[in-house]
Amino acid sequence: MEHDEIELLRDGHPSWRLLRAGNAALVLSFLGRYFVEQTHGAVSATELAAALDDQLYALNLAVPDRPRYPRAAADYLQEWAATDAGWLRRFYPHGSDEVHYEATSDLEKAYAWVTGLRARSFVGTASRLETVFHLLRQIAQGAERDPDARLADLHRRREELDTEIERAEAGEVVLLDSTALRERYQQFAGTAKELLSDFREVEENFRALDRGAREQIASWQGGKGELLTELVGSRADITSSDQGRSFQAFYDLLLSETRQDELSELLTRVQSLGEVDPDRRLRTIHHDWSDAAERTQRTVRQISEQLRRFLDDQLWLENRRVLDLVRSVEAAALVRPRVPTALRAGRRRARRRDLPPVRATAL
Repeated sequence: MEHDEIELLRDGHPSWRLLRAGNAALVLSFLGRYFVEQTHGAVSATELAAALDDQLYALNLAVPDRPRYPRAAADYLQEWAATDAGWLRRFYPHGSDEVHYEATSDLEKAYAWVTGLRARSFVGTASRLETVFHLLRQIAQGAERDPDARLADLHRRREELDTEIERAEAGEVVLLDSTALRERYQQFAGTAKELLSDFREVEENFRALDRGAREQIASWQGGKGELLTELVGSRADITSSDQGRSFQAFYDLLLSETRQDELSELLTRVQSLGEVDPDRRLRTIHHDWSDAAERTQRTVRQISEQLRRFLDDQLWLENRRVLDLVRSVEAAALVRPRVPTALRAGRRRARRRDLPPVRATAL
């Protein structure tokens, strides 16, 4: 990264701003535990303020004469959701008249960086090297266009499987030792939690797209057909982007009943191993993934519906202006030019006497 880019991030990025905040310890400890560790989604202001009030009470109890955090919990939440903070998103859910809060991806980035500073008694490296090899094989095999080369690779893999089957039939089972098990579990736990953080960032990217679309609608000077073409194109861009395709593939995979059953079985088996020191919160991590993915999909649906209504409102206003113009034209057409009274009287007398009508020039 270049010097100016880092300087710009230091001055304007919400994550860096949080790390520099005077009450960063309170923000990270409370929001990090509540939203990241406990994997909460959007929550009402009342519920979140009650949870924060409990933590403030415990922290202030240590120094009762001069409390460390004297303000009300609701005040802190509003401050953390302000534009110049950006660590919480404050909004009204559809069908609710109570303010709700949810964590932003910027909060999760700051929390991940701080938790990464803690000293680790065990750092696994071998499993990550195996992951690197596995990913490289997937890339190379997935990009191979030569049928002969791909067939040769499949034969090699089949021979390896046949050899492993023969050993298993002979009673020779190779097990991972406790270190290898802990190492792989550590890697799984980190990746599983990172997935939840990724969903929040995907949601924010969709919301950014929605804000851009609304700004485009409000400032559009061309025709409605051109506007719709632009909006549909931008929607297609996010759907067909690498991020959009990856998220949809993940969502489809997660919705598979077979994969759901497999995940449940694998998690149960792994969590029951004594060597891995299992985290009980990861026992149902696949349900958290499903909830987070559904929230993201629901956000996309709500944004699309809101955008449709916004477009309808704009079209209604345009139609209303056209209708007002049509009515003004009709009203003007119904107004006849007024003929002077003496001219009308002369025409009536002329009709009665069968005389030529009086012309306007006679007046």
